[in-house]
Amino acid sequence: MSDGARAEVFKVAGPMTIYRAAELKPEILAQLEQHVHVVFDLSDVSEFDTAGAQLLLLASMQALERRGTARVGARSQAVSLALGTLGLQGTFPDCSCGTWQSPVAL
Repeated sequence: MSDGARAEVFKVAGPMTIYRAAELKPEILAQLEQHVHVVFDLSDVSEFDTAGAQLLLLASMQALERRGTARVGARSQAVSLALGTLGLQGTFPDCSCGTWQSPVAL
């Protein structure tokens, strides 16, 4: 974040799967409307599938459209394993919840 604004941390707990995507989508979009920079804390996500990955990709695109950032901070083993399996580790690099130099969406 080069504009000096702090990131809002949005914690997701429980499953982040197709069965919960319809519930999580409006919550994620609301965070992006309220905050320029959002860091998703996924450390308590118990299950993660391609629907969860799609929600993160959506968040990334929405943040970019608003000239903000959406990043993934802490992540559970389920999230790390799924992102690795899907080949998305580079798309969703680890970040700290502090300040970073060069914003890269999720």
